[in-house]
Amino acid sequence: MALEDKVKKLEKAVQGNMESFELADGRRYYYDPGEIFSITFQHFMNVLRADHDRVARPEAPELVQAMARAKNRRRAYQQVVGGLSFLAYEEEPLVEEGRLVLKRLTPEGPATVES
Repeated sequence: MALEDKVKKLEKAVQGNMESFELADGRRYYYDPGEIFSITFQHFMNVLRADHDRVARPEAPELVQAMARAKNRRRAYQQVVGGLSFLAYEEEPLVEEGRLVLKRLTPEGPATVES
């Protein structure tokens, strides 16, 4: 077995049930698919809380920021988010331009660009 094959086999073993997508810079972003709902739901609730309290919204989770930097953002979005409704960001700006545009979740909540 070639050294490269051994390295790939070891990487797979270490990653366990991790999935990944390619970033625009050629690196891979790895995430646990079992954590997606928890990450996005907690962030969604924190955004709602911030809007209610009229304070700045929390920064996007690393997973969402990585989707914005993906080589193929639409594929990464579909792979990670799929049909999830607990994402505090608009889909089209994220997949088309890599911009995180906050959704308006409450009447007082902002609908501004985060990055």
